[in-house]
Amino acid sequence: MAGLRPSAVVVVATMRALKLHGGAKKGTLEQENMDALEKGIPNLLQHVGNISEVYGLPVLVATNRFATDTEEEIRFVTKRCGEMGVEVILSEHWAKGGEGASALAEEVVRHCDETNRFD
Repeated sequence: MAGLRPSAVVVVATMRALKLHGGAKKGTLEQENMDALEKGIPNLLQHVGNISEVYGLPVLVATNRFATDTEEEIRFVTKRCGEMGVEVILSEHWAKGGEGASALAEEVVRHCDETNRFD
């Protein structure tokens, strides 16, 4: 190891990827599919749990928002992560440039100020 110690972790997810993990076909990922999203979210939650519970690091989820993401999909992911005590930040940098990522940057800084037990 290079002696580096992470201060926080950002897990980046997209609704498209979560639906793909849930069995949706590639050509249908732009359509709302709550069933596939529900089947795919355990993958994200497992990673989040490993980071926070195993490694003891502050973690947040950044969702890269695409024009086809629905409010219901975003609410669902936010709620499920929130049940684990993990904040979801909507990142819209692809559409709004730096302004679309400023909330994410602010939360990363805040999380880096938290203490962690990473060994």
